[in-house]
Amino acid sequence: MLCSRSLLARLAAVALLAAAGLPAQTVRDGDLVLASNGSTRGALYVDPASSVLRTLDATRSYAGLHMSWGNDAAWVLSGSRVLFVNPAGKVTTVVNFVTGSLGAIAADQDARFWITNQSTGHVYRLFGSTATTIATLPSPSAICRDGDTGHFVVGSTQGALYRVNRETYAVTTLAQGLGSISGVAYVPSAGGRFVVSRLASGGAVAIVDRTGAVSATANLADANCVTFDERRNRIFAGGTGASAGNVFELTVQGAVVRTLSVGAGVSISGIDVWGDRDVSLTGTGVQGSRATAYLAFPDSPNRAYCVALSLANRPAIRVAGQHQHIAPDAVFFLTACGGLPLWTTGFTGTLDSGGIANARFVLPYVPGLRLYVGASAVNPGKPGGLDVGNTEVVLVQ
Repeated sequence: MLCSRSLLARLAAVALLAAAGLPAQTVRDGDLVLASNGSTRGALYVDPASSVLRTLDATRSYAGLHMSWGNDAAWVLSGSRVLFVNPAGKVTTVVNFVTGSLGAIAADQDARFWITNQSTGHVYRLFGSTATTIATLPSPSAICRDGDTGHFVVGSTQGALYRVNRETYAVTTLAQGLGSISGVAYVPSAGGRFVVSRLASGGAVAIVDRTGAVSATANLADANCVTFDERRNRIFAGGTGASAGNVFELTVQGAVVRTLSVGAGVSISGIDVWGDRDVSLTGTGVQGSRATAYLAFPDSPNRAYCVALSLANRPAIRVAGQHQHIAPDAVFFLTACGGLPLWTTGFTGTLDSGGIANARFVLPYVPGLRLYVGASAVNPGKPGGLDVGNTEVVLVQ
């Protein structure tokens, strides 16, 4: 499941970000980042607690977006270009596909990105500034990574969800007849399901289980994109058209909790959570090999951290209202207190001045086994005193 060249991808991304220059961060951990192609265009962000809208960049209209590993930039799409916007709003072009209209972007576990081109039907895997076509599908409009398996799920405006294997690129159909899909996100809670936004029949947000069946639907006019906030354990959907300027907050069961109004001119084409990419993985994924968890907690420099493994990502651990989607099973307790000699290294320690650290572990000789990796850092300024990271998964080969 892990890519042996992913370190090169990470170094390429770091080099791009360094070249852009990163001044003091203004957007905060937990803010919702929005891509807008409306009259209020650009890369925007909003604090869900206040609904106050602020601007990262307003120089162009954007389609999809996704947070980078390390939470130091939002990777965005504009026409045929992939760009990133740093916290001060500086925009850097990563690659220009020249033709087609890019529609959605999702981060892989190893600091690479997968991108859809709705015009050409291509799904790309981006390595640095080099893109490889790995699948061709009917009007691919949305994409997310399946946190249960590490593979990808692609949505189509023709109403289908497809699974794409990240190693073999094999494509299978997950669901059909969902209407014109505009967004998709993975939800680890309640069985590892997917949330889909669709524009058909007036608009809706639907919960789709792992068999492709729809378990719940919230009728939301012109719902255009979705994301899942791991720590809040909430779904957020952005609106366009009749719902332009609206961000809908939903439970993992698909019930609408509230609507945030951020301005009628904001036609939301992409949405993500700033600060939700603290953990990523590299390695070959082969049994007996060593995997590395790269930690990036920019809000917690020089703080103590802890890494843990688990055989599942649910039920989640709850800390002062935050959710960490890693199950407290026997493997968790064996590894959470400093790891195990000869199997793990660096599972506890102190983050450097940039909030960075590495932890390594040997993959057991059990092909097909899934190991989930989570991490947190001590930070008195966070709820419960913990800076809670995301959860990644490796499938042993």
